[in-house]
Amino acid sequence: MITRRSPKIECSDFDAAAIVLAGGLSRRMKTDKSFLDMKGMPLISSVVMQLKACFPTVIISTNNPEKYSFLGLPLVPDNPPHGGPVAGILAGLKASIYDLNFVMACDIPVVSRSIIRSLFTGIGDHDGALPSQGSGVWEPFFALYHKRMIPVMEDVMRGKDSWMRTVLDAADVVTVEVDPSLWPNNINTPEEYRTFLRDNI
Repeated sequence: MITRRSPKIECSDFDAAAIVLAGGLSRRMKTDKSFLDMKGMPLISSVVMQLKACFPTVIISTNNPEKYSFLGLPLVPDNPPHGGPVAGILAGLKASIYDLNFVMACDIPVVSRSIIRSLFTGIGDHDGALPSQGSGVWEPFFALYHKRMIPVMEDVMRGKDSWMRTVLDAADVVTVEVDPSLWPNNINTPEEYRTFLRDNI
């Protein structure tokens, strides 16, 4: 992967779809993370509200469409079913009418427009752009992907190792260094949830 510095640009809207991954099992949280309370609304509702301010289309990738029907958004299941994050992203990319698609996990509570702008600027002719802190620290589930990633993901899903790292190693992606203070931290445990609430709400 190539690494670029994050430029400073201004943009308030993005010509792309946003795909929210909502297929995790929340094992460490021991309750559905997407429904954690955020200022009186489910976490996924808060995420969707932030994304709607940035993107013309928001798609939910989930194997439980009935659970998220209240959002009134397109709901797409994994293909193949329960195939993990790669299958979720693949389904979202196939459902999208846009070439570029911003993909994020539903357990990342803060949608940083600054990082998204940097990804759009940094992707160039590459098939994907991931935020990076350098030293091999990067986030594939708060990233920008082109529909050209579809055949790569399909090839990986046909193999025995369907990890996201395998996809990224096979694809033409770039990492974009971003401000560590804006890093898209997700919430995995009750302690992380309590810390987020203490620091942000």
